[in-house]
Amino acid sequence: MKNLILLLTAIFTCGFAFAQNPRLEKQVSKYIEYEVNLNDNPGIIIGIINGDSVYVYSFGEMTKGKPEQLTDSTMFDIGSMTKVFTASLLQILVDEGKIDYEKTLSDYLDKSILNPSLHGITIRQLATHTSGLPRLPINFSERDKDPNNPFAHYRKEDFDIFLSDYNLFTSSTYLYSHVNYALIERIVESVENKTFEAVMNEKMLQPLGLNNTTYELTKLQHNRLSPGYLLTGETAPETLFNSFYGAVGLKSEMNDLIKFIQYNLKVGEERSELQSSLFKTHDFQVNTGIEKYIDTGIGWHIVRPKRRFYNVISHRGTAVGHQAYIAFVPETKTGVIVLANSRNSLEGFGYFMLKVINYNWKRKS
Repeated sequence: MKNLILLLTAIFTCGFAFAQNPRLEKQVSKYIEYEVNLNDNPGIIIGIINGDSVYVYSFGEMTKGKPEQLTDSTMFDIGSMTKVFTASLLQILVDEGKIDYEKTLSDYLDKSILNPSLHGITIRQLATHTSGLPRLPINFSERDKDPNNPFAHYRKEDFDIFLSDYNLFTSSTYLYSHVNYALIERIVESVENKTFEAVMNEKMLQPLGLNNTTYELTKLQHNRLSPGYLLTGETAPETLFNSFYGAVGLKSEMNDLIKFIQYNLKVGEERSELQSSLFKTHDFQVNTGIEKYIDTGIGWHIVRPKRRFYNVISHRGTAVGHQAYIAFVPETKTGVIVLANSRNSLEGFGYFMLKVINYNWKRKS
């Protein structure tokens, strides 16, 4: 097995003093050794929050065949995990009175670009994936020139064509959809009269100090971007976007994701008004219907393991050559973040580690 690297206080890119816990280190290392193939997942980095303590562990390599390890400042595409940031921004604008969950697409967007069947979709339905809209636009494949970079050539103009042509059959059941969050992106731009990226930076990323969570990498951030790997083991191309920033477009690092979860757990530094909005996204909205124990919040998925255990709030993200997973338990102020430079899912590992640090999530009497 490739060497385990424990990232400690020698790394101060975000001001964290990472703690040491030999028992936890042993559990993480043992799981990786027996359950994770580092040929399929060349590099993995795990962040664990347990109250005021933060632990970060790195396995494998940033680039195949080279000794450099992933660090807490290595950049990753976080794919669909972008949606929880978009959902948080949406909640901020709802709390500011600029958007109403019960209003519809036709209240915020030009009706001329919407098929009449879309007029009655509410903002809440978009945020909870109950609008009935498909995962991707039906004209998406027409622009899909590179299957390993699917969003590089799909423009906002193409999305407008889809919105005007698509005839929705009424549905209030859960159907996970990138289209929902691309529409939230469009609504935010309409309400604020700015680009979605600018609003995200102004309203959430900058106030929370998430300086390395971004849609466009600076030169320095690009130098810290981990190469991604396809399921075939080949190097993945760098992800490019022409649209769908609100659904899948963000890049981030372990440091920023730790901060984001700490704000969601109310651990450490406070941003009271923003945190109030973040907490509201954790509230139950609908059951997914896929599994009776999986519900949705605003953007998040909520897993109910057993009645006597605490709920787990989580989301995963798959990009062209990267994988990301976040899960946390507000009641115990614990969370886990897993980032990898391949598309092989490590959701099960993240869920297992959260179980380890919560001692099976048993409620305190």
